[in-house]
Amino acid sequence: MFTAAQAPDDNLYNLLNFNSLLDKLSEDIRVESGNMHTLLELCVKSIKWDNHSLQNRVMNCIRDELEDREGVFSFAQLEYIFRRTMGIGIGNQLREFAVALAYYQRCYVEGAIKTEQKLVAGDMVRLFNELDGFMEAYLQFEDRHKRDFPRDSPKDPRDRRGEMDSCYFHIHGVGESCNSTMDIDG
Repeated sequence: MFTAAQAPDDNLYNLLNFNSLLDKLSEDIRVESGNMHTLLELCVKSIKWDNHSLQNRVMNCIRDELEDREGVFSFAQLEYIFRRTMGIGIGNQLREFAVALAYYQRCYVEGAIKTEQKLVAGDMVRLFNELDGFMEAYLQFEDRHKRDFPRDSPKDPRDRRGEMDSCYFHIHGVGESCNSTMDIDG
């Protein structure tokens, strides 16, 4: 709602200034790894703020953190991701990464992931039934992965040096350079 002294153009100007501030902060930010919930919260906020630079940096942190500790998302973390990003289609790289990791857990190559982290049929049924949007996102990713990497075993989405490189789960505007080479671990 606008006050008499505040025209719609003023709100647009303030919003643009806010996004400019977020862009500047994302250049300088140092995200400390180790607290996955904080990283997920920050990633969800960056998606809702439509701040691609910050989102890309936090996605790098999430991938690095999970790779460093050979970790995967818990059901509670997947639930958080899917509930907090419901209705956000384009630009939802966090969901894309979550289903890529689930796909990797489901179709893993022996020795590539800890046996207890493998998703078996019962796990998939629970994810499909209890997380709105998970089944659709998972099946779309599975189709895309099979198209992008035919006849290959699933790629580890945590590995930014592999086939799913640093930019695989990023959003870049036209002519925008990637910030993935910047150090984000303070």
